[in-house]
Amino acid sequence: MVVGERPCIRVPKRLGEYARRRLAAQGLLDTGYRVRREDDHILFPLTRPLSRDEAKALGGEPCVAFFEERRRKPSSVREFLEERLGGPVDAVYSYSMVGDIVLVSLRPDQVERYGKLIGEAIAAIHPGVRAVYAKVSTIGGFRVQKLIHLHGEKRTWTIYKEHGIRFWVDVARMYVNPSLAEEHRRVAEMVRKGERVLDMFSGFGGFSLHIARLREAMVVATDINPYAIEALRKSAGMNRLRGEVHPIQCDAGLAEALLRRSFTRIIANNPLHIHEFSRPLCSLAEEGGAVHYYLISGSEEEAASRARDALSTAGCRTDVLGVRRVLDYSPYRYIYAVDLEVLRATR
Repeated sequence: MVVGERPCIRVPKRLGEYARRRLAAQGLLDTGYRVRREDDHILFPLTRPLSRDEAKALGGEPCVAFFEERRRKPSSVREFLEERLGGPVDAVYSYSMVGDIVLVSLRPDQVERYGKLIGEAIAAIHPGVRAVYAKVSTIGGFRVQKLIHLHGEKRTWTIYKEHGIRFWVDVARMYVNPSLAEEHRRVAEMVRKGERVLDMFSGFGGFSLHIARLREAMVVATDINPYAIEALRKSAGMNRLRGEVHPIQCDAGLAEALLRRSFTRIIANNPLHIHEFSRPLCSLAEEGGAVHYYLISGSEEEAASRARDALSTAGCRTDVLGVRRVLDYSPYRYIYAVDLEVLRATR
């Protein structure tokens, strides 16, 4: 507890609210310290001493006393760290909120040096946070994040919302990036009533549920990660949907043999490995339909050219409708969404 000596005014309790309002209106109330109570009187800390006449006009008398300093919530993680460590901090980090869980991007050496304090800082700034984890890498074929617990509950599942849609997710078992929320919505708004949509790498169902919430459409959601597919099933039951969602656990390379039908729209969001799936994608695309093709590139022009060439090699002739930069990937490399119209498909 930090205390400080401050000029003050002592007023009877019955005049307390009146005095408080007058002091606040005149800018005399020092809100950095807590009000004190002594028997039948209240002591208000002031920004400057009052004369006896000024205090009398408020029904009290001037005084000097010790007051407890209010604990001010830090405005940023960096401010919290610098206050605790007593100087500048060289930690470089970013964090995202997934429901009541926060994921912080840190290097392993930063986790050891600052991790616990960063966890405390985030919990202090965001009272609704129940768990904080450091995200140090993305591992495995499921693109899950390697997490280190920093603060709060040791729980990795949560209810996460995008545009009012509720998702049951487990951040340790599936890839969840809140920065994709607007992209999920953008694609969903392009879908028309009655479409047949294939969400080829659906994950927890970001695209699928946005579409089914907005449109009377049929969405087949495939993913190799069984935990993500189970999460999508749970989420579908938690929301009122206009369309249908059919989650299927399978490798995207086997989707052609398994589904045996064409789709008016295909979402192919697997930027690191999308080049491996151009052939099954083309075989499932319907002429006149659309493909949303995600890849890593250095510019819009390069992204459009590479997407069109990859599908052409697989047997699809396409026309680029638009290109959008979605996420930063590394210095001078970005994840782009290339929207294409299918002019000729393969069967």
